[in-house]
Amino acid sequence: MIEIRTFDGDPEELAVFCTNVWRTRYQGHMPVWLWTGPFFEWELFSDQPGARDFLVAAYDGTRLVGAHPAKPVHYHWQGETVFGTAGAYFSVDPAYQDQAVSLKLVLEQRRRHRERGAKFDMGYLIMGAQAAMGKEFWLRLKTMQVVSKLSIWTRMIDHRALTEFSISARDRWGSKLMGLMQGRPKPPADPSSIRPYRNADLHDCLELSRELSQAADFGIVWDEVSLARQLAFPNVPRTLVLEREGRVRGFVNFSKQPFWGRREILVGMIDLLCVQQLNARQTRDLLRAALVEIAEAGCHVATLLGGRGVPIGSLLRTGFIEELPSDYLYVAQAMTPDAPTLKTKRVHSIMR
Repeated sequence: MIEIRTFDGDPEELAVFCTNVWRTRYQGHMPVWLWTGPFFEWELFSDQPGARDFLVAAYDGTRLVGAHPAKPVHYHWQGETVFGTAGAYFSVDPAYQDQAVSLKLVLEQRRRHRERGAKFDMGYLIMGAQAAMGKEFWLRLKTMQVVSKLSIWTRMIDHRALTEFSISARDRWGSKLMGLMQGRPKPPADPSSIRPYRNADLHDCLELSRELSQAADFGIVWDEVSLARQLAFPNVPRTLVLEREGRVRGFVNFSKQPFWGRREILVGMIDLLCVQQLNARQTRDLLRAALVEIAEAGCHVATLLGGRGVPIGSLLRTGFIEELPSDYLYVAQAMTPDAPTLKTKRVHSIMR
């Protein structure tokens, strides 16, 4: 008998389960993340009160057969703070897909949201890949709404590895072509003001993050706890700051994540790029410093989610290209009757 309850394992167990489910379903048809224990610990297993309330899982006895984990997040919409969650790891053992496990997970997650006053669950849908199953399931729900179409910016580093990785012939030819025109990332022209993040930088970085988010119609509400975890956590994120006159004027935050297509690659995933107080030259220097570190860490490509505040000119000058936005949807599942209708092109989010 299937029991729906709070996940009772550790981050490594959850990462292995979700990764195995996605590889089983999609291997050879579309790229998938290879989630790790440290990444899930950073992303989902905070020690803050209520942080694990939304780690919903399905068990057959002691066997984990489904997971619908999400983390609590505060957002802003039309000047108001709204409580919700973010979840991107929905996974059901294929052997149990005929036992309504998916629906049971969704209903339990909705119950918990209503019980705690969380109005929606945010996530992403990939529309372009024919093999992607999520769009068929989620878009059938009357509670699901498309908030925005987002683009993804990519900076290729190892074009040969990306050619070997790419599943589609179009992407393989694109990687080969870019390899003829683009070399390794260049170092910053003036690295003297760029350094690793320190805990003492939190106040300045918090002001920058809030400024960036408030410029969007819908975005994350950062506080000291959530941003400190985002910028500095053991063995996962890396953050560089640009300092002027004793103050942090800009920063970039990224992590190294494995990805699987026809082979494994490493992706330097840029989550936060706060450069609104920097000029174009300083922005390019900060991006170049991050790209050099991403390359030295063994990553084959760097990615950044499009959205409010993305410095398009500086991205182009440092070798990023923008993928078309039609394939990547930012979506919200309304969980309470009074959940607002979200629809805007001006969003502030991170890539998961």
